[in-house]
Amino acid sequence: MKFSHAMTFEKIMMRVLASWFAVNFFVKIVSAANFASKNYLQDSSFFVFVLKTITFFFVITVIDCLFPALRVDGFAFLSFILAYSFSLLPQALSKPEVNEYYFAIALLAFLAAAIYYVLKNDLLNVTNMPYINKLKLNDRATVFIVAALGVSFAVFVSHVTVYRYLSFYAPNFDFGIFVNMFHNMRTRFFPYVTSERNLLLSHFAVHISPIYYLVLPFYLLFPHPQTLQILQAVILASGIIPLYLLAKHKGLSNKTIVFLSFLYALYPALSSGCYYDLHENCFLTALLFWTFYFYEKKKYILLYIFAFLVLLVKEDAPIYIAFFALYIILSNLSEKNYKASLHGCGLFLMAAAYFAFSWFMMSKYGQGIMDKSRYGNYIPDDGNITNMVKTVVINPGYVFTQLLTAEKLIYMFKMLLPLAFMPFMTKKASRLTLFFPLILMSLMTNYGYQFNLRFQYQFGVLAFLFYMTLLNISEMEGFNKRFVLFFAVVATTMIFCLNSLPDSSVIRNYINNKANYSKMNEALKRIPSDASVKSSTFILAHLANRNEIYAIDYEAYHNTDMVHNTDYIVLDMRGGADNEDSIARNYISDALRNGYYLLFEEKGLIIILIRGDLTARRWT
Repeated sequence: MKFSHAMTFEKIMMRVLASWFAVNFFVKIVSAANFASKNYLQDSSFFVFVLKTITFFFVITVIDCLFPALRVDGFAFLSFILAYSFSLLPQALSKPEVNEYYFAIALLAFLAAAIYYVLKNDLLNVTNMPYINKLKLNDRATVFIVAALGVSFAVFVSHVTVYRYLSFYAPNFDFGIFVNMFHNMRTRFFPYVTSERNLLLSHFAVHISPIYYLVLPFYLLFPHPQTLQILQAVILASGIIPLYLLAKHKGLSNKTIVFLSFLYALYPALSSGCYYDLHENCFLTALLFWTFYFYEKKKYILLYIFAFLVLLVKEDAPIYIAFFALYIILSNLSEKNYKASLHGCGLFLMAAAYFAFSWFMMSKYGQGIMDKSRYGNYIPDDGNITNMVKTVVINPGYVFTQLLTAEKLIYMFKMLLPLAFMPFMTKKASRLTLFFPLILMSLMTNYGYQFNLRFQYQFGVLAFLFYMTLLNISEMEGFNKRFVLFFAVVATTMIFCLNSLPDSSVIRNYINNKANYSKMNEALKRIPSDASVKSSTFILAHLANRNEIYAIDYEAYHNTDMVHNTDYIVLDMRGGADNEDSIARNYISDALRNGYYLLFEEKGLIIILIRGDLTARRWT
């Protein structure tokens, strides 16, 4: 290639930008200075910075002259702009003057323009690169990569959640209650819990989740709290199997399947939704994928079986099946496929019947459907869920005021940017029906946890988003397909780094404080397995493998909170928000006045009190 061909205006500009971002990247990774400050590296030499940029420009030019097939300009530009962008993320997380998600949105908008320009102008044609074209992704290699991504997800999430437990950071809500529930399922077969409402009741009085019995055999073999954390990670990771089968059925190439599997494994809502420990919602993703798959394969018996398994997850799970059924009806009516539409009607009736059954059971025998706690913004003080329907029908203007607050808008970007907004890239209006679960479950409510990626409420809606993405990507080709997949990988990785990766610091925290946690575990060994216990929230899960365990609610206790005269009281003395340490001290004083004695104290860590009559029997 002639030198003059390497010095076109376009190539020069690409090289200048690539060199500029390269120098900024290397300067950033060796500097601890705050890039968000206007004083950032003001004492450094501007001349040296320019000289480094010129040097990079010269190196890229030489490579382009010697190896024109590499198309080094586009490659260098994208590589260094991505490297520099990701180098900013750690400080974006740690600096209060930077809103990391607004920053990420702005950064991704800029990156989208860069990716679009490079791909649109064919400046990154990897198929022409030496050796790259010889790489072929066959079915066996694809299965291996997909399996590796699923296993990697399970291992990562298991480590984070298990170390949360080992570090005494998994609270009673919502981990201690499930440890206690599985203990009772193992010993008495029924889902009894004492720490959920501080009285003996079935967990199904709060949430109807018989799906838990599917994993009970694993807990029978390994009856440890860590088992529950690992099971949740494995259940979610298993969703990659039906996702792979769906993609194969829709005729996607192996490379596209690998891209989609990567998006699933790093999808921020999937991993960070586990960081508040076990929930029944973890079953939703895989079960919904299987439901979608058997519908696509027209295996209707299996479709009904897996749809019914979805219903067993929770009392609100019929909502997902109802909207999927509505999609089946609408999409097939437009194609005059009346048989499939009838199956959609059957699914809808099944979902409606189960929802009515759950509502009746919760109202008559349980603690009621949680309508006001979730959708109280639509329900008058003396109303119920039927008033919500009335509000939506007669006052849509009010509904719009509830849908997209600033917080929900950020939530939408977190959910849709990792998928490059592919769920909306369709001309088929019926597919937009699949977006309604997210509207109802996440946007209409003012219950903050339901539009927060750190909680489990996204596991159902993300299954619909991935299904929409898969349907739409199967109809794309050429440049549009390459662009959205490339951008989706970048966006997913960036938001994963901002939203999910920081929680892995719990592993380092455990290693640094392992001695303290060992002391706390040794202290807990003083409590017999058959004793009744009242415990602080973050210690409770470590004691919940017993028949009688209650949670200490510092905010609600009146005078002594001695409703449950338990054998032992265990208090977390590590301190926390809202003057928890001083409140705990007051609680101890009240307990000592009511006949308890100090059994053990590890200063700054844990205190164990024992009931007076037990002390006499123990020490005489």
